[in-house]
This record gives sequence, C-alpha cells and structure tokens, in this order.
Amino acid sequence: MPKVICFEGINKSGKGTQIERLKNYLKELFIVKVVKFPSDTNEFGIKARELLSKEHDPVVMQCYQTIDKYLGQSSIFGSIADYVLIDRFQLSSYAYGYATGVSNYHMRNLAQLIDLKPIYIYLDISFETSLKRQPEGRDLYEVEKIESKALERFRQLAECDATLWAVFKVDGEQSEEEVHKEILKKLGLMYKKEIRELYLPK
Repeated sequence: MPKVICFEGINKSGKGTQIERLKNYLKELFIVKVVKFPSDTNEFGIKARELLSKEHDPVVMQCYQTIDKYLGQSSIFGSIADYVLIDRFQLSSYAYGYATGVSNYHMRNLAQLIDLKPIYIYLDISFETSLKRQPEGRDLYEVEKIESKALERFRQLAECDATLWAVFKVDGEQSEEEVHKEILKKLGLMYKKEIRELYLPK
C-alpha cells in the first residue's frame, strides 16, 4: 500500500504546483504516482468535468464524482508506487457539496463508498488571492458565492478531530518555496541529503 497524500484547497491555492514540487523531490528515490479528480480515466470522471462548465443538479455532480473516486481508489490501493499524490479528494467533495447546497444526508451516504483515507494537505488562501491568481476563465464552481462557502467549510474540516482524517493546514499565501518547505516539515519528510544517506548504497 503506497503512502497517499492528497492536496486540497479552493481554486488556485497551489495544489498542482505543490504536487509537482513534491513529486520532483521524491522521485529520485521513490516511485511516485500523481492522480487528479475528477479523473479522465472513466466516464463518470469525464462527465463530472463536463458539468463544471454547465448548469446542473449538485447532487448529480456529487454522485458522478463519488463513483469516479470509488473506481479510482482501487488503482491506488493496488499501485506499485511508494507515494501517490492526489489533486482533490473527499475534502473537496464535502466543501463544494456544502457550498452548492447538497445535504449532509446525501454526503454521508455517498462517502460510505470511499475507503481510501489519505493524509490531507490543505492549502489555505483567501478568495481574493484566488481571484488575483486567476481573474478570468473560471468555471461555475470558482465564482465568489461558491468559493467563499467552500473556503468556510475547508477551514472547518481542517480543524476536525484527527480520528476523522489527518489534515495538515498550510498557509498558501506564502511563496511557493516557503509552502513547499512547510509541507515537507508537516509530513516529516527528510531533506534529500539525509534520505540519500539512509537509502542509497554506500
């Protein structure tokens, strides 16, 4: 079973950037796999991606996304990778489900299909920062009304009891390099020199 680390946050919080940085940090010594949800590997993920740009029933969106993750988690469980880095998973479902009015009843029932319990890195930024980083070309879930509510729920989820999920909150307003270093510290990952001394042949 690989170590699974999921990056969460509102649009333009730096998820893709920090996944790439962590992948590059680890790949010299470990097999690293990157997974993004909604995925493009099955019809449910593809349909969920399509719905991002058109009006739809939010419950239907959550159903597509949950089935997409349900199908995707089997390939993660069976992966030969040492690390699997995920761009969005269950915290996004809870945050955006809340933001679009999906009931807790529906969210709890859908969540029963998901067995994967990753370590979460939540990159916290304001909506103003998100908008500054991408002022145009935003999808239906990236408008202020939805993002502000999602942000509220993300911050609540990041403070939940660790028995529910392990969430490390990182200040995404920092520089890219500062965020990367804080993530390494939160995860307890050693610097390359120390990893080499432990793992590489003498």
